Amino acid sequence: MRSNLFAAGYQKIAIATLEILSYLQSQSPVVIHRDIKPENLLIDNNLNVYLVDFGFARIGGGNIAASSVVKGTMGFMPPEQMFNRQLTKASDLYGLGATLICLLTGTKSADVGNLIDANYGIHFRHLVPPLQQGWMNWLERMVAPRVQDRYQSAADALGALESLDVSRLPKVRMERDRLKFTATEYGEILTQTIAISNPIPDTMLCGRWEVAPHPNDPPHTPYDHSWISFEPPSFESNNIECKISVDTQKLLASKTYKRQIILRANSETETRTIELKVITSPLPVPQKTTALSARRLTFMCCFSLAGFMLYHIAIFSLVSNNASLNFIVWAIWVGVLFGFSVAEITSTAKLNKYKSNRFGAVCGGLMGALLSVGWILIFIYTNTSLYQSNTIYQFITLVLGPVALTLLGTLAGCIMNVWIEVAFLFLLCLVCICIKGIGLVIFVPIAFIAMISVVAGAIVNLMVNNLIAEQVTRRILKLDAAKIAFLTAGFCTCLGIAFRVFLKWGTQLEWVEPLEILVRGGTIISLAVTAIPLLDLIVFKPKRILANYRKSQPNLIKP
Repeated sequence: MRSNLFAAGYQKIAIATLEILSYLQSQSPVVIHRDIKPENLLIDNNLNVYLVDFGFARIGGGNIAASSVVKGTMGFMPPEQMFNRQLTKASDLYGLGATLICLLTGTKSADVGNLIDANYGIHFRHLVPPLQQGWMNWLERMVAPRVQDRYQSAADALGALESLDVSRLPKVRMERDRLKFTATEYGEILTQTIAISNPIPDTMLCGRWEVAPHPNDPPHTPYDHSWISFEPPSFESNNIECKISVDTQKLLASKTYKRQIILRANSETETRTIELKVITSPLPVPQKTTALSARRLTFMCCFSLAGFMLYHIAIFSLVSNNASLNFIVWAIWVGVLFGFSVAEITSTAKLNKYKSNRFGAVCGGLMGALLSVGWILIFIYTNTSLYQSNTIYQFITLVLGPVALTLLGTLAGCIMNVWIEVAFLFLLCLVCICIKGIGLVIFVPIAFIAMISVVAGAIVNLMVNNLIAEQVTRRILKLDAAKIAFLTAGFCTCLGIAFRVFLKWGTQLEWVEPLEILVRGGTIISLAVTAIPLLDLIVFKPKRILANYRKSQPNLIKP
């Protein structure tokens, strides 16, 4: 309210001055003052305005002598006056606009140059309180550097200003006045978005968020709360979405909190209150079970069997002299490993709520690079004579084509699910089977590995998601449940391999080949690498969380 009264007072000063200028410009010939500045406006207590010092006044327009250019005041002279150009009725408007800006911003006449840029535009919005938007636009037009962009006369500027209602205030339109946050996990940061708009035309809504004082909250300023935050904390916009976040890690578990948040704005109603309700989750203490569930038992048996079969197939290929069989076996290994890795990374990224698909972008770029190699080899192989005789064709084949394929692959990885991308590559490779020679050699192995990756990743995702859902029902954090699922899958796979490796542990150890010793050592290391963090997540981490909670409980915020 104060800011609009502030603007109304200066509007009255501007109207009184424009009435004086309108009278001067109605004379024949026209009178141009040429030196309007704060020092030349006398204002009494009733806001009556008197324009003084007509020593530089000019009768009529026309060019002015070079010696008289410096007789104006820098910062208040329009560009046409400084550069000895034709003066018009709009010339004095620039000085009046600059004068009003000085009064609004508290800028001294000698310092007005600090607000002017290299193109003679005056920037002042950041220095004034929130004012009516039409009033600000009117001021900016008054000091437009180009004379044709200003009002053409004082009468035009007066008519535009009198039609403005600077006492009109913005209005806060809010979609809801109650927010409810329900935490599903301990220590979760909850966020909701609330849309705020201003339906009043030619006004600008400015607001600032605060948290109402509460006896159980720790000491804080209204704008810097300990567990409630706003983004942005303040704004100047007629349409904005504000994010309100609650950090439940600073709150007691299994409790209900009620608070009030306040929006202070330059609207008709200076404050708007929103009721905030937060329900925290129980402690992540897993419920004790006496036996393995059928789902977990099936999960463990499937991956143990998979490890046993993969190792058995690998051993069988080592004793075989069939090159095609060896390729198929190792392609299966690579495909399964890639599919398992993709399933783990994408699932973890989803639970972490990553906004960018960096892994998909990397995969897309690599796939685009592989396709680039095939692109080059196929075109060189199928168009040898044209390739050797045409420089432009060589440039397109070796530079533009590979770059385009790599960029397209990266873009596809950013916007698509990685499984769609792998499936797309697989279909593309199937098309390339029709190409004879080097195209068949390059693309068929990639297609085969991609197919195995898609199948393996889909199976792993399906089984892991089922196990994650079961773990969450036992009050285990989602991210920990995902880690437990993947570590269990890795441990059981290594266990299946270990069972096959150590079937002959009782044989003559001194005659065992060094390769077999290396395999057995690697198997033991793999079992340890998966078993130790798995044991920590299942047994020790819940105990640490419970101990830390009990230790910090006296310092946590009460409802």
